[in-house]
Amino acid sequence: MKNTLLIILLFLHTISFSQNITNMGGHNYKGIPNNLDTKEESIRLDLLKDISLLLPDGKNLQNFNPSLYNRSILSFITLQENSDVYLAFISEGADFKSSVGFYTFKGNPPSHPTQIYSPKVVFPNVTQGEGVLKQGNRVKLGNFEAGTSI
Repeated sequence: MKNTLLIILLFLHTISFSQNITNMGGHNYKGIPNNLDTKEESIRLDLLKDISLLLPDGKNLQNFNPSLYNRSILSFITLQENSDVYLAFISEGADFKSSVGFYTFKGNPPSHPTQIYSPKVVFPNVTQGEGVLKQGNRVKLGNFEAGTSI
């Protein structure tokens, strides 16, 4: 039996890659992924409140919540069983355009960006306005084997 795991984006690490980053499924001119799932994810109000407390709009997070930038904290999920994995959009508040992607690995995490193979862009334009994304839009990242880390 497959479990469905929904990854909800809370914060991003900025990494520069030396290799090509691929786009998962293409996108239109606004950056809306061609492979948006037809089912939208329902985001619970208590989760939205928790995210708002963790990532308040207009605050410098490096000062407000420096633990988010602590490299000793694990920033990946390791699947315990074969799972369908989705990435859902919740909201954004950046003053600039951003993209969101992922990579997978088995075993030890990469210690340097050059060890990250096949990074994929999921949302090439993480923008809530301008008719791009709305809360609950999601993309299936794939079905991954137990032991895969994302």
